[in-house]
Amino acid sequence: FVSDEEEESTSKDASRQYQDISSNDCISENDYDANDNNHHHLSDYEKLRLRNIKRNHNRLAALGLIDSSKNNNAMLKSTSDERQDSSTRRQSKKRKKPDRVKHTAPTMPLRRSSRNRNVPLLNSINNAEQGEEVPYSQTAMERKEEEETELFRDSPLVQYSMQLDESSKNPFQTFAFQQRSLGKLSSFVPTGPRLLSPKSNHAIYSLDIFATEDNSAVEWIVCAGKSGLVSIWNCANKAETEGDDDGLEPVITWKSHGGRWVSDAIFVPVKGDLNSSNVTTNTINHPSHLLTAANDGKVCLWDVRSISCSTGAPKNLATTGSSLHAGGIFSMHVVGGNYSDVMVCTGSKDKTLAVSTLDSIVGGGGGGPIFVSHHHNAKVRCVQMQGQGGALIGSASDDGSIAVHDFRSRNTIADIDFAHDRPHSFVWDSSNLYTFFSAGLDTTIHSWDLRNLKGPVESYYGHVPLTTKKCKRIHRPCIYRSELGLDYLLSGSENSGCLSIFQVSKEREEDVCKELHKSPVYSRGYLPDDCGDAGCIGVHGSNVVVTVDGGDVLILEPRSSSE
Repeated sequence: FVSDEEEESTSKDASRQYQDISSNDCISENDYDANDNNHHHLSDYEKLRLRNIKRNHNRLAALGLIDSSKNNNAMLKSTSDERQDSSTRRQSKKRKKPDRVKHTAPTMPLRRSSRNRNVPLLNSINNAEQGEEVPYSQTAMERKEEEETELFRDSPLVQYSMQLDESSKNPFQTFAFQQRSLGKLSSFVPTGPRLLSPKSNHAIYSLDIFATEDNSAVEWIVCAGKSGLVSIWNCANKAETEGDDDGLEPVITWKSHGGRWVSDAIFVPVKGDLNSSNVTTNTINHPSHLLTAANDGKVCLWDVRSISCSTGAPKNLATTGSSLHAGGIFSMHVVGGNYSDVMVCTGSKDKTLAVSTLDSIVGGGGGGPIFVSHHHNAKVRCVQMQGQGGALIGSASDDGSIAVHDFRSRNTIADIDFAHDRPHSFVWDSSNLYTFFSAGLDTTIHSWDLRNLKGPVESYYGHVPLTTKKCKRIHRPCIYRSELGLDYLLSGSENSGCLSIFQVSKEREEDVCKELHKSPVYSRGYLPDDCGDAGCIGVHGSNVVVTVDGGDVLILEPRSSSE
């Protein structure tokens, strides 16, 4: 910065220098005064600069180097406006580039066959060369419609069913899981090939079995879990299972949802007509439709009889919208036998459970539920409908309670808040409409009777090892009924490496007035060393399937005490 005294001293020196130059160069005072009137807004330094320019001009004119007739005033004006002219040039607009002209070749209609799809039609080329008009707009519209229409073909499920005949329908009698004697159940042992999951699906959260109407064999198994993947295996194909020691790969695997996991994948027990596919097959030997639910809060209906030619995924018939749930779906249960009476119950992260009909999912209703319960104030971890034409729904929630709802009367008829530490499972007993089982992140499984909910009828313990200090994983119990009519409760547990078996006593369930009974583990079926713990359990008649750590699936055969 320059102080005021220095600036004043500099101005005085410039004025004295200006006066000396004026007197020495003999420049008339009138010439400067005339220019000074035009430059009164300039500083002393700028006036001195103009005076020097004028002096140099006069000297050059005296030496004859420039034209002396040139007007000095015009020269000074041009010099003083130099700065303004340069500023004006900088602010001038840049030269605009000329627009590029896009040259497009005349479009010809292309062939629609898959072999010569991109080859122009010969007649169209000849017509264009002769100057005739080519119907471009009509051809482009047809091509656009063809691109938007996804092509489907018969899925491997249909192809396998077509290949099976009566001699190879059930190649392994062990798959029938018929008990070899009439003794009591003692354990389960693996049989047949191990079902291998994709490497990206190393954790399975759902398992379902599709068997023929006579329940004689396990033919189709579906599993879903992490990465939004769903896999279907065919266990009754002789060509795939014979001599395969490494394991059985799935027939179909696809990403069904965009989220991180799929909570449930269930075969739809539909005997009616959904008008969903042009493939005509016998649905007795293979499943036709599948329902999936995931953490994106949606339920998808798939036609597994036809798959996309481009992606290999089954045909998606319907996907529910935001009217069903506002959060991820943790549990789904499906009951019914015909298209008109299939009911779908779902429990969600948005603290609600909902009941929808298959018709509302397939139709234009967008999956709008017919019943919604807001009873719980935390995540709904499990829902299960009573079935057999009943209207009751059981639920387990992170709020610490299990509840029973009536979706027809829209009431909550039972609420138990002392059952478990974070209950995660609710299972109805199909042989007794009043009995249900519950489990949570603790060391006991309880059985209850709707007629008296002051406490559990029976508590089952011993399946969780003493070394397990805190349960973190969900192990849902399942009911297994032997050919003798005896009921057993099957459950896995954390760090146990086995399938625990409890014997259910019918006499204690019928007498609800007695004190609480505690039942230890009846028997254990230890899994192979490389399997870890038992996860999901699927029971269909006498058939049992379990998932293990790593995503593989084992088919189990019962062993009786007499063997």
